[in-house]
Amino acid sequence: MRKISAAMFLALNFSMATQAAQLVDLVQVAPVIPYATGAESAAPAVNHDCHWNTQVVQALIKESKGRVQLAAQDLGAFEGRKLILFASSSAEAGTASETAPKWLAVTGQLLDKNTLIGDFKLRQEITKGSLQDSKILKEMSGDLGDGMAQWLEEPMRGVSVAPAMPALNKDSVDDEVLKNCPWNTFIPKYLAENTRGQVNIGARDIHNLNERKLLLTVVESRIAGGGVYSGGKWIDLTGQLIENGNDIGSFEASRHTIKGWSGCGAAKNLSEEIGEDIAKWLKKPSMNAKLGDAS
Repeated sequence: MRKISAAMFLALNFSMATQAAQLVDLVQVAPVIPYATGAESAAPAVNHDCHWNTQVVQALIKESKGRVQLAAQDLGAFEGRKLILFASSSAEAGTASETAPKWLAVTGQLLDKNTLIGDFKLRQEITKGSLQDSKILKEMSGDLGDGMAQWLEEPMRGVSVAPAMPALNKDSVDDEVLKNCPWNTFIPKYLAENTRGQVNIGARDIHNLNERKLLLTVVESRIAGGGVYSGGKWIDLTGQLIENGNDIGSFEASRHTIKGWSGCGAAKNLSEEIGEDIAKWLKKPSMNAKLGDAS
């Protein structure tokens, strides 16, 4: 009888344990994503023959490399790990433009034994073409499926942010920047585009939202062009993560630079650095954290 070495025995056990873990983590999903309640009227604006809300699921299964599978039963009755998805889309038909983009979106909740593990909202926009174009729909559906697969690698609770941050002191921001640059929207936009669906842009008056939200406030800033000749530029802000009316996380964030020939360019660079700091913090939020140059 052939003997198995200790190393081979350990390798076999590790392989079996890995396979078992993968089985535990399998996620069930419905074959078609239904339109969310109230969003059904937008469905005719999209090429119905393309079945984009089925293509998204197919892309998700492909990109998840076997971790997601089609449910063999009604998801409502299934008590294991499952992904509940809802679709929405632009209500207006016609050609997209910079001022009137067309979009597809999917919201999802990951449940395990009916306990919420994480939630997200992913959105794909186009500024050219139409949602009647099957090639465009296929590409957008693939991107949404890929985004969901990436989110599933590290699922987290979703967070809403306001589209623009209030600033307590705008005196040190160049008038030209205030007039022509949406500098206080850069951080929310960065978070929405770089957190795999965890952060989504909510209503302007986010204080009235009951969902999980991140309140961002610019405390001090100096934004100007001129590169090194205009001296230092910075953005200092605070953040409060609120759930059910309770603070569950808070931070002070700051970034400084002497770069940036244009004020808007300097603001964008600073915002991207702070946005990256906040995105990392959101993976494990804490109270009274110091981010970036505030630490």
